[in-house]
Amino acid sequence: MILIVLILLVGILCSCENEPEVLIEASIVTEGGRFLQGYPVRLSAKTPPKTKIDHITFFWDFGDGLVEEGLEVEHIYPDTGIYEIRLTLEGRTNSKSDVRTIKVKPSLELLTSVSISVDEPSGLTLGAGNTSLWTVSDRTGDVYQLDFSGQIMETINFNGGDLESICFDSRDSTFWIGRESSNSILHIDSVGNILLERLILGVSEGSGLEGIDIDTENIRLYAIKEKDNSVLITLNDSLETLHYERIGFAPDFSGVCYSESMEKLWLLSHESASVYLADTTGSMISAYGINMNQPEGIVYDDESGLFYIVDDATERLNTYGFWGQTPSF
Repeated sequence: MILIVLILLVGILCSCENEPEVLIEASIVTEGGRFLQGYPVRLSAKTPPKTKIDHITFFWDFGDGLVEEGLEVEHIYPDTGIYEIRLTLEGRTNSKSDVRTIKVKPSLELLTSVSISVDEPSGLTLGAGNTSLWTVSDRTGDVYQLDFSGQIMETINFNGGDLESICFDSRDSTFWIGRESSNSILHIDSVGNILLERLILGVSEGSGLEGIDIDTENIRLYAIKEKDNSVLITLNDSLETLHYERIGFAPDFSGVCYSESMEKLWLLSHESASVYLADTTGSMISAYGINMNQPEGIVYDDESGLFYIVDDATERLNTYGFWGQTPSF
């Protein structure tokens, strides 16, 4: 009896050791369609059904000198560039590998994110002395002054309806506002009185005006048409069109900001979740990714090198900076 039990046990052990392993396959799955400097890249291994993953080691080589094990991993690339990711699956009897090449693109570093009590904020500008921010509400049509923690400091009850953009004119502490529904730009004083309003020609087809800013030294206003043939329009302070340029390097545009120190424009795209540096004729120079749902307004502080961007969907104010230091252009 004892001999029979031992024979059966040996037979079971041999059967387990010699059991044919399901052929393993390695396949890299990446989450998301783009990869940004400084933000997690999420990776997972795809295996065929019935694969016994408890007998498999998942080994990742991220192509930057770092490695990790696991079925699902996250990795941050601090530098831009092209990286070859290799996944190797090691089983009891065989191994398989898969390779994926990704391009890590430049991005802006998220420094702070705060909630603001403004319904559907759309458009952003720095106030007097760069000590506060102003935004407009697409829903209420009012104008709001914010501190940098997102708290409302003052409200101008303008009731303008469908306001999409705003810029502060430091020459006389007035505001220039874009109204999308009428494709017009308004010049208002500090209490909401309309000083000038003009229909802007050439933006009536498809979507309307989405951003506006001013170069006070050269007395130039820059307005942006969102999409369906996006347009950068340059105007004087009588709202006469000086230059009209179609631009198409992004799927849409939701904000524009003039940088006095660079004498260039920062353009914001909602659909690509990116910030673009362009010259004043609308030619793109460089691009930076951001992690926001629906960015609708942007302003750049030349002194601090910080970006302030407002999100229409989540009603948040995000502060971004360059990784490491402000680059020279």
